[in-house]
Amino acid sequence: MELTETLEIKKYLIENELQIYPTQDVPEDLPNIIWDGDNWKDFLKIAIFEQASIIFVREEIFKDAHIISNIIPTTDSDEKIVEFNNKIRSFDKYIGKLAIFTMYWIKNDIVYSFTQSSQWAEDFLNISVMLENTEDREILGM
Repeated sequence: MELTETLEIKKYLIENELQIYPTQDVPEDLPNIIWDGDNWKDFLKIAIFEQASIIFVREEIFKDAHIISNIIPTTDSDEKIVEFNNKIRSFDKYIGKLAIFTMYWIKNDIVYSFTQSSQWAEDFLNISVMLENTEDREILGM
């Protein structure tokens, strides 16, 4: 998702008299119904129909800490780890960019949420999650 699209979403919210509540939290103690698809306008049309008045908006910005936390300490002789670290470092061009955009509304103690990620953020996650897989850790010599 590009920042220009989030600006379009926010404009749509304002035009439809929905209040934007910026947050970094998504309630975990309430049931969550996740919107399946990319059409944010249809998601918001339902919110309007259901008389939601507040849309909670969470924007996750990619930070240097995301890269640093995934770097594996190594010596130059650990070729597979050096290659992995180089893949992780290749994402430094995205520092400061929007990685994940989530908006949600709550009705009757149920969270209705919509999330979109940029393709590069999904790629980064797929590479970094690789470390959680035991077989992949062994391939990297860990």
